Amino acid sequence: MKRLVLCCDGSFQNLESYPTNVVKMAQATQHVDEAGVAQIVYYDEGVGASFFLSGIFGWGLETNVHEAYQFLCMNYAPGDQIYCFGFSRGAYTVRSLVGLIHYTGLLPRRHLQQTGTAYRLYREARKTPEAVAAFRKQYGAFSVNITLLACWDTVGRLGVPVVIPWLPFDRWANHKYRFHDTTLSPL
Repeated sequence: MKRLVLCCDGSFQNLESYPTNVVKMAQATQHVDEAGVAQIVYYDEGVGASFFLSGIFGWGLETNVHEAYQFLCMNYAPGDQIYCFGFSRGAYTVRSLVGLIHYTGLLPRRHLQQTGTAYRLYREARKTPEAVAAFRKQYGAFSVNITLLACWDTVGRLGVPVVIPWLPFDRWANHKYRFHDTTLSPL
C-alpha cells in the first residue's frame, strides 16, 4: 500500500510563486511516512502559470484533469490510498478528477491510451449506466475509493451544474466524511 497525493494549484500559481496551501502540502509530504508507507506526490501548476491568457480564460483545465488521471493510472495499485488537494481552479481539477474516477473507474496502465475516451464518457450529458459499465468491463477499470478530497477557494461556477437551486443535491453526494470551515481564521 502507498499513498498517492495529488496537489493541483490555482490560476497563475506554480512552485516559484508565493507558496499556496497546495504547494505547502506538496512540499510537506514526506517520501515515506513514520509507519514506512510510501507517499508519491504529483504537483500540477495552475492554468496560466506559463501563459497569461490561459489563466484568464481557464484554458488547459481539461489537460490538467487528463494529466492527473494519467498519473493515477500509471501509479495506482489496488489498496493504495488517494489524496486530492486543490486550490481555486486546481480545486475544479481535483473535483473533476474525482468525478471522472467515480463514473469510469481508474484505467490500468496498459489501457492508458483510453484516458481521452474515459473523459469524453464522463463529460457526455446523456451517458447511460450501460455505456459506463461496458467501458469499465472492456478496459478493466478499477473501482477506487478516494481517501480525501480537500479544496480551498473552489471555483463554484465550474463542475457540477446547479439545475434546480432549491434542491440540495449535495445531500446525496457519495461521501464518507464531509466538513467545511466558513469562518475566518483568528490568526
